[in-house]
Amino acid sequence: MRNRFRGIGFAWLLLGLGVFGSASTGWAEEPAEIFRGLSLEEALEKLRLEGLPLVFSSELVPPELQVEAEPSSGSRREIAEALLAAHGLGLREVSQGRRLVVVARPRNLGKIAGRVVDATGVPVEGARVEDADAGRRAITNSRGSFELRSLPAGRRTIRIEAPALASRVLEVGVRAGGVSRLEVSLEPGPSSEDTIEVTAEWPWVAGDGLSVHVLTQEDLRSMPHFGDDLFRGLESLPGATASDGSAHLHVRGGEQRELLVLVDGQELLEPFHLKDFNDALGVIRPTTVERVEIITGGFGAEYGDRLTGVLDLVTLSPGIRTRGEVALGPLQVEAGRSGRRPEKDGRGGAGWMVDARYGSLEIPFRLADEEENPTFWDLFAKWDASDQGRGWRVQALLAGDQLDFVQTDNAGEPDEISERFQTEYRNLNLWASHQMILGSDLILDHRAGGIHLARDRDGRRISEDDSLSLLDERELDMLVLAHQGRVRLAGGHSLRWGVEGRRLEAGYDYRDAHELAGPLAPIRDLPPVGATQFEQAFDGEQLGLFVSDSWQRGDLTVEAGLRFDENTVIDDDHTSPRLSLAWAVNESTRLRGAIGRYSQSQRLYELQVEDGETEFAPTERATSWGLGLEHELRTSGRRPLTLRVEVYQRRIRNPRPRWENLFEPVSLVPELEEDRVRIAPDRTRAEGVELFLGGAAGPKIDYFLTYTWSRVEDQIATVWTPRAVDQPHALGADVFFRDVRGWELAAAARIHTGWPTTELTARLEEGPDGEEAVVPVLGPLRGERLRNYFRVDLRASRVWELGGRRDRGELELAIEVRNATNSTLERGAELEFELPPSGGVRVERTPKTWFGPLPNLTLRWRF
Repeated sequence: MRNRFRGIGFAWLLLGLGVFGSASTGWAEEPAEIFRGLSLEEALEKLRLEGLPLVFSSELVPPELQVEAEPSSGSRREIAEALLAAHGLGLREVSQGRRLVVVARPRNLGKIAGRVVDATGVPVEGARVEDADAGRRAITNSRGSFELRSLPAGRRTIRIEAPALASRVLEVGVRAGGVSRLEVSLEPGPSSEDTIEVTAEWPWVAGDGLSVHVLTQEDLRSMPHFGDDLFRGLESLPGATASDGSAHLHVRGGEQRELLVLVDGQELLEPFHLKDFNDALGVIRPTTVERVEIITGGFGAEYGDRLTGVLDLVTLSPGIRTRGEVALGPLQVEAGRSGRRPEKDGRGGAGWMVDARYGSLEIPFRLADEEENPTFWDLFAKWDASDQGRGWRVQALLAGDQLDFVQTDNAGEPDEISERFQTEYRNLNLWASHQMILGSDLILDHRAGGIHLARDRDGRRISEDDSLSLLDERELDMLVLAHQGRVRLAGGHSLRWGVEGRRLEAGYDYRDAHELAGPLAPIRDLPPVGATQFEQAFDGEQLGLFVSDSWQRGDLTVEAGLRFDENTVIDDDHTSPRLSLAWAVNESTRLRGAIGRYSQSQRLYELQVEDGETEFAPTERATSWGLGLEHELRTSGRRPLTLRVEVYQRRIRNPRPRWENLFEPVSLVPELEEDRVRIAPDRTRAEGVELFLGGAAGPKIDYFLTYTWSRVEDQIATVWTPRAVDQPHALGADVFFRDVRGWELAAAARIHTGWPTTELTARLEEGPDGEEAVVPVLGPLRGERLRNYFRVDLRASRVWELGGRRDRGELELAIEVRNATNSTLERGAELEFELPPSGGVRVERTPKTWFGPLPNLTLRWRF
């Protein structure tokens, strides 16, 4: 395995350097003019292809209007505003984030952009924001955002009103040609008058809430994320960690199964590809996602049946114009198409999108002289429509994996077959949702969905040391019905409630016969020689109910919630109260805290029958609390310099037993490896301190730094033992460079304490035949550590426009190098026993490592 990864790394390094070298001739060139010489219509169409949702008519943008001067660098929206301003035009935000081209006012004007929330921090939709003197007004969208454009420079009086909430009157400073940003909270009580100069937005990544982190699609695309994998781009966030060989995301020391993964409100039960290779890739691509919110602790009562965190993915909304995309890389081929058909009045309408991917590891494995040939595919489709406060949406996520692998020895004798594995996995998700906005005070959501999971493994291995045969067939069908609502009440209260019911049916047919004769076989917790057989079907229901209320008193915001969960499979129910507080000390400092109980039941598809588990475990219960301080150290600039410090603790009273491989984390049949052991802790504790510092260093550089001290331990008998992902010290640094000679560059560094491992010694014992035999002896579980971990990832991307007119698109090249420093990344050890002439037994431990420099490139055509 070690040689395999190094072979793949070397082959991809040559491929990546060759493309980089051919593409880098423009590195020292002056930036090319992108818009100058185009018609204004062509320039706006280019920005629309890049993701800016523009709406314009041929009356305001006739074909004869030309771009005379190249705009300065900035965001796509800022570039569009500069292009339009030269012709007396501007932008105005309309529904669903779209921006309408309108006639602008004189140039000595500025703009106010902001967000309106209620006392609980929930965005206020439909609030009226007005500058009466200038005759400008706006209505907030579903995210509470608004923009007031073409405002005369100077101090402006802005009035904000919303039903059932107290109005506010603000004094805001507006600069000519500038943007004043603010966030306004509407609270109960009489109107208030405040004076605000300019309030900058809270930074990206550090979300608005305790242990909340937010990434946009632009952030995801900028961050190094090998293999176009969304999960691998998240390991840099505070409280998150991941293994090099897997896309599993561990939040504050928890297992992957303890993280709730949502896509537009629907839970994904199996969010990964390449299950035979440690779940190496996720099934959701970053180009499909508009926004990612990860909550690493203290989440509210609306989230249930998970212990540690929430990963909430919001997919893109189809744009007003049809767009297409094709991408090609060493691992995969991608294609997508989307569009929207508006109604005649320009409102509502229906949108659609389809994104597909097919990938294979066969080529890189062949280059590494390996026989494995895994393939994977996924398809995401979405249709949505809206009209007069109602919205409908139908979505599907389909995914599959397949491995056809046969390897024989040189002699080719039938009984000398060393390996043969045929596996297939299917993951089908379909759901529909309906939203009703009844005025500005009441919102109702309904959702119905179905999930089908299937696994089919047929493996046989006969080698020098051991032999095994395997048949593993499993299926799960699940139906989901859910309802949620939110209403604003008198006194500034915001009440939320919800109910979700699930019907599950699962079937198992598992058989194996194994004879393990390797040197480590005696340390297995199950007999090294034997057979396992389990065939049974289960069915049951799950029910979840929650209610929460949030309100504000002065600068203090309180949210209290209560959740009830029931699982008929294990005939168990549990109640989880939760409380969170937020105190705005001043305009640049916030204090937050949360405490609550959390629970997680074992679901029908999680029974580890391959390890001899035939009964479902009791529900795990945890108590968790966290405290956080967020402070803006510098408020000026494009992104304010912000410091966040959080302290957390989690206690699990009855953690579920688990099975792990001590020395080899990668295997086609992990349950039949010689180092397989059962870990059954009495309690688990996780605690730590997280620091985040992020902001902008000039107009083209963004960065964030993280440091975490933490520990996660299991109490086994009376001994506290580190978990496999325990890393007391972890440091991360991410830097993004925008528009460097036309390129966008990113670098990410990861340093952490080596993960724990287990010492192995051996002794000689006299066997039944009178001869001495080597007996392996395990030391204290996780009593030693691998060497400290250090890795640097690099990413470079550039976009070139293509010729033509209506059919013109753009070409993007993205080049990544994972572990660019060629650091030695240990993942385990290969153990051998030697009998020295002096007597006794010596254990030779050869480290197993992950890959060295691993390049990847993606060529993407948008049209």
